[in-house]
Amino acid sequence: MAVHQALLWRQRSEDVVLFTHTGPDPTAEEAEQLAARSIRVVPGAVEARETANDRLESVRLHHGEVVPRRALAVAPRFTTRTAILGALGLESTDLALNGHVIGRQVQSDPTGATQAAGVWIAGNVADVVASVITASAVGVKAAALNADLIAEEIRLAVAARRTGYVPSG
Repeated sequence: MAVHQALLWRQRSEDVVLFTHTGPDPTAEEAEQLAARSIRVVPGAVEARETANDRLESVRLHHGEVVPRRALAVAPRFTTRTAILGALGLESTDLALNGHVIGRQVQSDPTGATQAAGVWIAGNVADVVASVITASAVGVKAAALNADLIAEEIRLAVAARRTGYVPSG
């Protein structure tokens, strides 16, 4: 995704440098695209950011080359905290974009219901790339969860009535 992101940044600046760091070298097609947009590709692992007065001055590579830079963007890898869901038998799966894994999420239906009975999810655990507003809006679907809980209460109440058991509370 680094090549894709470098090409996107080129819309904002004429001075874009792609540091491959520990990632793969661009393919021949990607290299041609980068060259056509005047994006310099710098191979090698990034060792450090060098600053002066708390301002970025340059990027130093492991092999010693120093590349002057005033700004640096690093792509995130989205990961949700799903350990508790794993204990319930729900596993997260890779989410790929253009053939590159950009994160992991748990599968659910459009209302947030999962394969585990009675377990519903919302927000970034269901859609790892959802923005805050999108993740928050999914909470509106919590009404489906409430309907599921009400249905279960009704089922239990009917079963209790049939057996003559009256639950307290």
